[in-house]
Amino acid sequence: ASDGPLFDPNLGEIQIPYEFLQEVQTRFKKIDYGKSGVNEQQATMDVLLHTLFHEIAHALIFMHDIPVVGKEEDAADALANVLLIEYFDDGAEIVISAADLFSLESEDIEVLEEMDFWDEHSLDAQRYYSSLCHVYGSDPTKYAYIKQDIGWDEERATFCVAEYDNIARSWLILLEPYLKK
Repeated sequence: ASDGPLFDPNLGEIQIPYEFLQEVQTRFKKIDYGKSGVNEQQATMDVLLHTLFHEIAHALIFMHDIPVVGKEEDAADALANVLLIEYFDDGAEIVISAADLFSLESEDIEVLEEMDFWDEHSLDAQRYYSSLCHVYGSDPTKYAYIKQDIGWDEERATFCVAEYDNIARSWLILLEPYLKK
């Protein structure tokens, strides 16, 4: 199997190794994720959807030469979040499961090393908080518990609303020429 999920521009294909899904499901089982109200299989399928949309984002960026300012990995996460939240029933819940995986993966790191900061991905803990920020920002009333659970102050919570509005608007503008009416 390959390193993990990826979009291969040379082959023009998205690859998601079966081992990745096994690892995700094992992580969710290990912490008894079902107690959260989402069973391990559903959480794994949520992560699969988020991962698929993340890789589709890379494919769209490559195929249409879409400009990205900042880290492409962050942009791909943002697009996956927006597409799931805007176009899927319970899409925000799917993003929450993916965020929870980022949180679990961040626990693997006991000491941050210099190379952790070189990676094209933001740190898993940052991906966790960004994803939850997008969920909260998409509907601050429905997801008020996220603000409370994490302990965001009013300023940060307000920024999440503005950030989500900005990324959703920006991605929809960038994709508009490629979307069917």
